[in-house]
Amino acid sequence: MIKMTQKALNQAADLEIRDTVSRLIDDSAINYEESNYEAGRRDALIDNGKALFIAGAKWRINNAWHFIKEIPKEFKAIIAIRQDGSCEKVYFTDLSRWKSLIKRCKIIKWAYLEDLLPMEESDEQS
Repeated sequence: MIKMTQKALNQAADLEIRDTVSRLIDDSAINYEESNYEAGRRDALIDNGKALFIAGAKWRINNAWHFIKEIPKEFKAIIAIRQDGSCEKVYFTDLSRWKSLIKRCKIIKWAYLEDLLPMEESDEQS
């Protein structure tokens, strides 16, 4: 697994843009002597794609995390982040145990385990 550093994110964005351009743009349709639609599509992807990819990746990982004021759904596996940065996998069963866990373990954020797992191909099509 790749640690999501800014360098890794930039490298992933570069690879994804290169793959996307080669998959979506018909190079044979580009007339380099005059402006045309395919050249515009290619240039737009190259110029804007990296920033959009990075924004989407950051949104995906940050959107999974909840502050402790939000109560998890019952009987769901969650990953809880402690104040010291360490993590713990827990199962939410009821509100009183949740409140106890927050105080005892100094939980500051949590995410459903299922929201941190890789997406299935069928999920990506939605």
